[in-house]
Amino acid sequence: MEDTIKVDKDDKKQFKKKFSKYEKFTAKSNFERKPLKLQSLDLEDHQLKKYERGSGKINKNKIRTGFFKNKLFEQEKNFQYAVEQAARAEILLNEDSGYLMADDGEETTEFTQDDIKQHVDITSAAKSFKLNLDFGPYNINYTRNGRHLVIGGKKGHLAAFDWISKKLYCEFNVMEEIMDVKWLHLETMFAVAQKKWVHFYDNKGTEIHCIKKMNEVNQLEFLPYHFLLASGSDNGWLKWLDVSIGEMVAQFPSLDDRITLMRHNPGNATISVGSAKGIVSFWSPAVHRKPLATILCHVAPITAMAFNSDGSKLATAGMDKLVKLWDTRSFKEPLTQYKTKAIVHNIALSQRNVMALAIGDKCEIFRTVGTGNIQSIDSYLKHSENSSISSIQYVPYEDILGIGTKNGFSSILVPGCGEANFDTLEQNPFRTKQQRREHEVKALLEKIPSDLITLDASQIVNVDIEHLEEKLDKKPEVQIPISKLNEKKTSKRSGVDNAKIKQLQKAEEKQHLLKAAKQEEFIEVRKQKKIKRNADTDDSDTNVLDRFRKKSKK
Repeated sequence: MEDTIKVDKDDKKQFKKKFSKYEKFTAKSNFERKPLKLQSLDLEDHQLKKYERGSGKINKNKIRTGFFKNKLFEQEKNFQYAVEQAARAEILLNEDSGYLMADDGEETTEFTQDDIKQHVDITSAAKSFKLNLDFGPYNINYTRNGRHLVIGGKKGHLAAFDWISKKLYCEFNVMEEIMDVKWLHLETMFAVAQKKWVHFYDNKGTEIHCIKKMNEVNQLEFLPYHFLLASGSDNGWLKWLDVSIGEMVAQFPSLDDRITLMRHNPGNATISVGSAKGIVSFWSPAVHRKPLATILCHVAPITAMAFNSDGSKLATAGMDKLVKLWDTRSFKEPLTQYKTKAIVHNIALSQRNVMALAIGDKCEIFRTVGTGNIQSIDSYLKHSENSSISSIQYVPYEDILGIGTKNGFSSILVPGCGEANFDTLEQNPFRTKQQRREHEVKALLEKIPSDLITLDASQIVNVDIEHLEEKLDKKPEVQIPISKLNEKKTSKRSGVDNAKIKQLQKAEEKQHLLKAAKQEEFIEVRKQKKIKRNADTDDSDTNVLDRFRKKSKK
């Protein structure tokens, strides 16, 4: 016999009392998850606009079906929730950019680099250094993550290194005049505009390519999200080269005979060219031989210009000794202007809108203060070099300004000019080799076509209704002859297919009737013309050609 276990009623009661709390817990655990909300934080409009991505521009009135209206409504709720969470996440960005403050009776322009070095940490002080070189003047360029630097001297000297750890990657002389240098999508490759053509080198100094289609180039700009290398040549030609496939995307002459000043707008990826007529023109490879827009900035030739990190502001300088700050979204009157004592040859704008002006051998730094159309420029720092300054550029995510001079290179400290909080998914100054490879693959997969480069970047989310209607009108209608439809009568068809076939049969019969009516009308017209011609021949007395007719025998 099998063993049986008997349980008393008292044991059952004790068991229920012991495990009743677990039953209550499981019943309460099936709750609905609600998103966390920070009720103490009241978001303002300008905080939300900072993270908007154009989802509110969709016109809901043109959506006919209720299903898609509800679907769009749910998507907008998700977008709005993401915008609010991104705006609230600013509280986690606890790093402050800071700035330089002076005591009562002092000004920040009186502080030198030695004074600043004495009051900063050792790591920051080591970032300020100077290189004395003999092959200048030098052009400089930093990578997008601000970690690597390449310098190119006018007399052929070329060097690439990690400027923070002072690790030299390569250094050689190309034995040819160098006009400009530019990093490509990674720190393993850079482009050099030499006297004849554009050459590509890796970070070990090995020449990879020689682009002979780009000849006599003065300026280079790289578009990282499109993988395009733009060049402005001595003969006035603008060219865009796709470095991922090695093909020329577009090339055409600009409005000027010679391009000496060219900058890249990081906001919409357009190329702006400054001319000797005081005009700044904006170009795209999608529109040939015609600028997207032109703006008269100065009454004298333009000598320098620069965009800020998001492309919303443009700073220009001309031979009239004026420096103007423009809003690239409206292109109305300048936000502010500043009169200098001499002609400005170089301009740089940092991530915190700190503006640097190179005038001869001096560099003046200003802070732009204000919001909207009310802007003002306050003098911040002054720095002098031993020789004339040829190029300047701020280091991303660092309080450093790089200066290329006739006799070398200088790195100076500018407190408060860099962005203190950086996104490692976008640009990581401390990424490893594996992260660099993954970043390159991801960037290639997310590559933006060159046809999408426009002046207004928000046009991408809109639909060109006029051209779409033209395409639909030109699209030929597929007509199925009745003979083929009758062949498939024996096959099994659904009610929808039968209705479609009946509609096609009616349409084809109508076309046949129209053709027959037109043919009958044509025959009738021919008959009328023939009757009229015969009527005209009856009036033979008035005809001029009667003498050529045969006379009837009586």
